[in-house]
Amino acid sequence: MFRKILRVITGEATKREKFMLALKAFGSLFFTTGGLFLVFIFVSVTMIVSMTNSSKDEGVGSAQNIPADVLKWESYFVREAQKYDIVDHVPILMAITTVETGGRLPDIMQSSESAGLPMNTIDNEPDSIAQGVKHYASALQLSEAAGTDKWTVVQAYNFGTSYIGYVSQRGKNHTIDLAEAYSRDVVAPSLGNVLGSTYRYVNAVSEANGRPYLYWNGGNFHYVDLVRQYLSQGEVGGNEGFILPLSPPNITSWFGMRILGGVEQFHRGIDFGHPQGTPIKAIADGVVIASEYHNSWGNYVRIEHANGYCSLYAHNVSNNVKVGDQVKQGDIIGHVGNTGNSFGAHLHLEISTSRDLTAASLLDPAEVLGISR
Repeated sequence: MFRKILRVITGEATKREKFMLALKAFGSLFFTTGGLFLVFIFVSVTMIVSMTNSSKDEGVGSAQNIPADVLKWESYFVREAQKYDIVDHVPILMAITTVETGGRLPDIMQSSESAGLPMNTIDNEPDSIAQGVKHYASALQLSEAAGTDKWTVVQAYNFGTSYIGYVSQRGKNHTIDLAEAYSRDVVAPSLGNVLGSTYRYVNAVSEANGRPYLYWNGGNFHYVDLVRQYLSQGEVGGNEGFILPLSPPNITSWFGMRILGGVEQFHRGIDFGHPQGTPIKAIADGVVIASEYHNSWGNYVRIEHANGYCSLYAHNVSNNVKVGDQVKQGDIIGHVGNTGNSFGAHLHLEISTSRDLTAASLLDPAEVLGISR
């Protein structure tokens, strides 16, 4: 899929916004309905030099948190994803949305074209999310049939679904080399760039990839890594043996002392504020040692891991596992709820060094999972 008309860069935008918008200006593509009409938009990018040092300081993972303008639509992503049984892809869908618009346009997922409409025809966020998730789910089905990996689907959101067939014939796993080859040899020539002409595209991602350029009319072969920077380390591929049970980690209450009802109390874990029904993942392989109801925790699951650690997941609307079940990292063990002593839908997560439930055995889950305050 080819993106997108340059948004007007105003004096009110932040440096990072100006930087990202200016970069996206190069090679923007516009298609009329059913056509191949192409409009290039080129703008001067005087702010790039001033942003170079800060981009390097931030690194590839500098923007791991989903911005509020996208996160506020999380319940819509969950609702639409449930229609296709892909709720576990919600973090990726929100990361894609962050790359596409950052939540700042009504066509929040830039999904008009996937519906056969001119760009930005969809004029409201719910409809854009509905179409974008539908398109992603369709690409995911094609990918599963072809045996390709999830990153092929993500790149196909930028290139179009033909990329899935291309990857399936070349090892079945997306790589930056395959993406660049497809951009240079397939996409760009199909839109007139038969010479493989490039332009400078400098940001933390392109520099980390050692390829600070893009091909005219060739889409963005860095797209997967742009999306990855908005995903937690656990979602991308693990963090010290553990992954996040929910992503992005929208922490509403931290480990340690807190004021509750005017009284200072010790909070045994951390709370993830997510919509009811959001799937909860096991943070590591293990054996279920509890799956029951508790007056305070409500429906909860407790898992003992190979290293002797235990994890506890509380207030679930439902539990998907029973005592004795062997679970793998990433398995859905329950769904976010509001059961027990709870004041809103959330997951309460505890991590301890043993089966001992005393405070002395508890660890700060944020530190274990690498979540920054």
